[in-house]
Amino acid sequence: MQTYPILVSLALAGSAASQQIWDIWQTTWDRLKLFSSLSPTSPINFVTPGPIGSADILVNDAIKFQTIAGFGGSLTDSSALILNNSKSNNSQNYWTLLNHLFSPMYAANAAGLNYIRVTVGASDFSANL
Repeated sequence: MQTYPILVSLALAGSAASQQIWDIWQTTWDRLKLFSSLSPTSPINFVTPGPIGSADILVNDAIKFQTIAGFGGSLTDSSALILNNSKSNNSQNYWTLLNHLFSPMYAANAAGLNYIRVTVGASDFSANL
């Protein structure tokens, strides 16, 4: 059975080089498990490889398994309204936010988004009820 785990939350441990996975969720292709928790009893650490049997995740930047076209988020009409009002009321914050969201820089002060999905039809986050 093929599973697709989703690593939900990463928490910083004592040092910047040491990160931990606390929550793991999965959905199987045959829908027998839908967003089921696989949370480990202890966190999975991103450190140098440990003894055999531990959950080590090794990342090799030289190997590509698939290409990714980009990352993005969704824009509802209420968030578009807030952005529009921000552009009129506080232009500096508006441009700072857009720069943060769409800057291609790889850093803590940039999200690096390059796609936006706009809801068509109904949305729970509508400015008009």
